[in-house]
Amino acid sequence: MQGIYKRIISGALAAAMLLPSAGLYTSADTADYSQTAIVLSANAKDVRAVINSSYSSKASSVTIKWGRIKGAAGYRVYRQNNKTGKYEKIKTLYGDDDVKYKNSGLAANTQYTYKVRAFFKNKGVTTWGKMSLAKQTTTSPSAAPKLKSAALTANGGLKLKWGKVDCAGYEVYIYSRYSGKWVMLQRYEGGTRTSAIVYPSSWEYGGLTGYKMMVRAFSTDAKNGRRRTAADNDITYYDINTISEYMGYDMSRLGDPTKSSGTSYQLYNTQGKKTTKSAVYMTAADKAALKKFAKEHFESGWSPAQKAAYTLNWINKNVEYASGDKYYKIAAKGYADAVFNEKLGQCIQYNGAMVEMLVYLGYDAHLVQGYRGRSTDNKWQHFWGEITINKKNYVIEAGNYESDGEWWYLCTPYSQAGGYIKNDKAVTK
Repeated sequence: MQGIYKRIISGALAAAMLLPSAGLYTSADTADYSQTAIVLSANAKDVRAVINSSYSSKASSVTIKWGRIKGAAGYRVYRQNNKTGKYEKIKTLYGDDDVKYKNSGLAANTQYTYKVRAFFKNKGVTTWGKMSLAKQTTTSPSAAPKLKSAALTANGGLKLKWGKVDCAGYEVYIYSRYSGKWVMLQRYEGGTRTSAIVYPSSWEYGGLTGYKMMVRAFSTDAKNGRRRTAADNDITYYDINTISEYMGYDMSRLGDPTKSSGTSYQLYNTQGKKTTKSAVYMTAADKAALKKFAKEHFESGWSPAQKAAYTLNWINKNVEYASGDKYYKIAAKGYADAVFNEKLGQCIQYNGAMVEMLVYLGYDAHLVQGYRGRSTDNKWQHFWGEITINKKNYVIEAGNYESDGEWWYLCTPYSQAGGYIKNDKAVTK
């Protein structure tokens, strides 16, 4: 009988030794419990937690995640002491599915390194797995830098100034009107810088319609991974001198307004053989939109011509072509309201708003309904503006760069603009 008992124990031990290395004891196991526990303890020591390669961070916290270890009683998180280099336990989590930890109360722009290990419970015995590999992280900068000003330098650069934050460095971005994306122009290492001079290409990024800039701060972890802030605000710089130089004689034709600020103008319909006209009265929302735009955008000392040029550029750069539901949103609105408040429109809104601004500034302007095209047989409906100077009409044309290309006119003769059709005839002068 004693020999039989020994054979049973030996069999149970052999069965336990054949269990998978990561296997854990369950109520379904019938082998000797104490012998199985010894085997499981040995296997648990070989289990290593794996921290995910990605992590998230804020100015005062870091969140890490790791792979779940089925059957673990929990996990312990360790953080390296940046002064002594030793790892200190900071949190114990219970349950095998609690696999992330947010470490709060940290310093901004600071590197922190973590390790994680699993532990197992078996009949009151705690067994620790292997320590994970180190995960290096960094907290984000203390805040997003505030862009304070932009000014043109004597040699054509653009000088930006911003507020200092706790970070590893700064990146200067410009918005490209061609790609519709922010493009990084320059990266500066070191958190003490508060200004920079950049030289963006006017034609590449749209300087004639204003340079839209932003600055982001970044922090850097030990593997050169960067944590960037969003831009707290961006700034658009319009160089009136550049606009004036580019538009040349067109802009100079504007001169001084011939009337006082107005609230109504004429719409000339030239789509038939004879022109008909009707009065357009600005809505209360239009009037308010014009006043608000002038207050927020026009600089003191600008001439009416500069204000007109700025407005045309602003429309080209900032207003989205509206179709479908977006057009229904503005269909019942006045032109200035749709363009300056909603930043949506088509040719009738673009040029209607431009005409309304010219009338607001005191110019003799009106809206034209006609056609554009290569010939009277190849044409499409269009609305554009006209301004009358010394009894002669000139073209006013605002648009949307992304959808309409770069054709735009400010007090341009029809002979130079081309492609306009009134009363079934091409307008040539």
